[in-house]
Amino acid sequence: MEIAVRPYDVADEAAVAAVWGDGWKSTDVSADGIDPAKLRGELRQHVTAGWSLYVAVADGRVVGYLAICGDILERLFVSPAMQSQGIGKRLLDFVKAQLPRGFWLTTAVESRAPKFYEREGLVRGATAPDIRWGHLQVRYDWRPL
Repeated sequence: MEIAVRPYDVADEAAVAAVWGDGWKSTDVSADGIDPAKLRGELRQHVTAGWSLYVAVADGRVVGYLAICGDILERLFVSPAMQSQGIGKRLLDFVKAQLPRGFWLTTAVESRAPKFYEREGLVRGATAPDIRWGHLQVRYDWRPL
């Protein structure tokens, strides 16, 4: 399967909101308040705020997305039906190329994401409660060798 990563387009809004929402729900972290309408509104806010958004496309459909703000990887989600097929790695490698001096992110401790980020060479940092959602999150940093 060929995975293309391209810049987000307004026409992607519904598909990205679905990937984001479904991806979040697949983490088993509390998803209270996660609904497509709210996520679409947040996507618009991110674009207005100048975040860089990209989508992963396979067979003509959006299967993943990421959002970068400065040196922070704010979001990386893959459609649950497409997880464990290399899409998350492809997106993370794309971020590494976009931010060659390094970046950081936070993710839920209880999700599968920490194992993925550690396998991909990110360094685990401190944990703290997520102010918005309440779950425990962990910081990861990536710096080139």
